[in-house]
Amino acid sequence: MDRQFRLGRGRLVTELLVLSSCALLLAACGRPPLADELPRPVAVGRTAEGEIRLVVPLCEGEAIKSVEVQNHRTARPIWRVSRPARSEEQQEVIVLGDAHGFTREDVPLRSPLPANMGVTVELADGPPLGSGFLLKDVPEDFARTDRVLTIDDEKVPEEEFRRNAAAEYC
Repeated sequence: MDRQFRLGRGRLVTELLVLSSCALLLAACGRPPLADELPRPVAVGRTAEGEIRLVVPLCEGEAIKSVEVQNHRTARPIWRVSRPARSEEQQEVIVLGDAHGFTREDVPLRSPLPANMGVTVELADGPPLGSGFLLKDVPEDFARTDRVLTIDDEKVPEEEFRRNAAAEYC
């Protein structure tokens, strides 16, 4: 009887393993495919005065909800604005530290700027945009030009960046 008990118990364990495997397989088959891990990129340039400017490529009908710049190493926000003043004034170029165009400056700009920063742009409806960059990689000679640094560390004219983003994401 002891042997029959062990055989029955072994069969029960095997059946449970098979059923569990089938359940896991069915659950995995029902999952949607994984999305692209990288968000739509934000490019970085400089204003005529040499300040950091963020170039946000919006698709038609999109609106910015908030913009946050973080210290990439610590993940702490160094600047955050939200609630655009008017949707018709949606800016696709945002100057780091300039809250103009937003009704809230949730985190005032902290200086000095960290060497490695991350940018997250939350849309009113849709997935976020983002990028990361090293401050030293945004050359001072970008001031008074239309050149921007892309997420791939390419230095291109702003119009080319926007055209490529629209073709890929809009």
